Amino acid sequence: MIKLSRFGLLLGLAFTVAGTSACGPDKEPEVDESTITDPAYFFDRAVTTVKTPDSKTGLVDYQAAYDDFSKAIALGGGAKAEFNAGWTADRLGQPDRAEGHYRKALEADSGYTAALTNLANALGAGERHAEAVDIYRNYLAAKPDDLDMHNSLVNALTLSGSYDEAITEAQNILQKNPDNVSAYRNLSRTYFAKGEYGMSQLCAEKAKTLQDGDPGIYNNMGVTYLQQDDLPAAIDAFKTAIKIDPDNVEANMNLGYVALDSGDYKQAKTCFSQVQTAAPENVDGLLGLAIAQRGMKEFDAASATYDRILEMDPGNEVAYFNASTLHERYTKDFKKAKKILQAYVDQNQGSIGPNHDVFARIDRISVSEQEEADRVAELERKRIEAEEREKRQKAQLEELKGQVASFKKKLDQANCPAVAEMGMLEDFAMIAEQGQMVIDAEDFQMAGDMVTFLETYEPMLDEFIPMCADAGPAPAPEGGAEEPAGDGGEEAAPEEAAPKGEAPPEAGGEEAPAKDAPAEAPADEAAPE
Repeated sequence: MIKLSRFGLLLGLAFTVAGTSACGPDKEPEVDESTITDPAYFFDRAVTTVKTPDSKTGLVDYQAAYDDFSKAIALGGGAKAEFNAGWTADRLGQPDRAEGHYRKALEADSGYTAALTNLANALGAGERHAEAVDIYRNYLAAKPDDLDMHNSLVNALTLSGSYDEAITEAQNILQKNPDNVSAYRNLSRTYFAKGEYGMSQLCAEKAKTLQDGDPGIYNNMGVTYLQQDDLPAAIDAFKTAIKIDPDNVEANMNLGYVALDSGDYKQAKTCFSQVQTAAPENVDGLLGLAIAQRGMKEFDAASATYDRILEMDPGNEVAYFNASTLHERYTKDFKKAKKILQAYVDQNQGSIGPNHDVFARIDRISVSEQEEADRVAELERKRIEAEEREKRQKAQLEELKGQVASFKKKLDQANCPAVAEMGMLEDFAMIAEQGQMVIDAEDFQMAGDMVTFLETYEPMLDEFIPMCADAGPAPAPEGGAEEPAGDGGEEAAPEEAAPKGEAPPEAGGEEAPAKDAPAEAPADEAAPE
């Protein structure tokens, strides 16, 4: 939706009461403030505090500023001190106190339009729109020609839901001043709130024609395009508004929200960072920034941003819940997540019941913590299991080396014609080669399977080895072998075949009886084989 400024005109801080300036030497002498009677001393010091954020955190000490404005009021600081105290109370998230100061500012100066506008805005922020409308009507009864206040009345009527009255009021302004850009802008907002987006766009286009360099007009057009589901046109309008005014809070906020919705965390971070530059006290901008940082996995930065939000706005429930979610789901710092929610409980002690969502969230974090512990334990179990498996596999690789060597040795022992004729040697050789490949590649994951494979085939190889061991020499050629010549050069006498049925003579023994025994060989001749 189109975002309207909650605080209205805030230029009152630029006003000062004549008197002593807060500026002074680098080291101011100690002052007994109880003796000071000049409200300007405290007023100017408060203004300086507001204009000088902390150099490290970028935060303004609004409480210190408020205390000084209050001291200025007590010393008779008047309407401006009351106004600025109200503005500071707004920053502290104390709308009721702010309302009181604005009313006192108007009591002191009925023509203080900035106080009147901020009072009406404070009432509107509290959903008291009808009272805001009455404030503007009462003022305009005395000053009917103040078109700026008429435009403020249009806004108040729109916020109160009195759309037709708001349109009539805007048309009355245009009758007096046909080129009143604010009237067209307000009409655009009113038609938008009424749901008449076509008319809203027409009024925005007219305002753009009259004042093309107004970033607020482009922002309103962008929001209207969003309602018409024309996302590209909306983005283009927001970017145009930012191009005209890089510090435009509303356009940066809206483009940042669009970027978050689309998951473009980098663009969102750029937009919300710019909001912080232009309006450091903008808590909604900080919330958007924290979400963008989380999306970019800048978890420490997101955590720091949530801490800053809670320092500025200790009662911000969204910040407490988002911060706890950050640590529950992303950083896994469950203790911190619980601590944040407990701080919320402590902050709201007595105002929240036992069924409040915060307690369900605390219980959920406990469940998430246990689930994470179980997950980590399971990962550790798998890690140890993987290490042990790898250790076993490496041991199996060493075992495989010995087994392959043994298999190759046996393969050599089984390498004979009898086995070769069976066609098995090539298969066994391939098995040995596969085992060697696993060893050469140091593929310890395959080692175990290879060991089992070899264990299956090695017994088969063992069966073939005896076949090669029992095989005799190759048969001699026909006709017998020739004997080498003896020392005398004479040819050895051939051995006669033993008679059929008789055994040949035994070496070194007696001759077997025979009917016709052969003559002895000469002593110098080699014994017959």
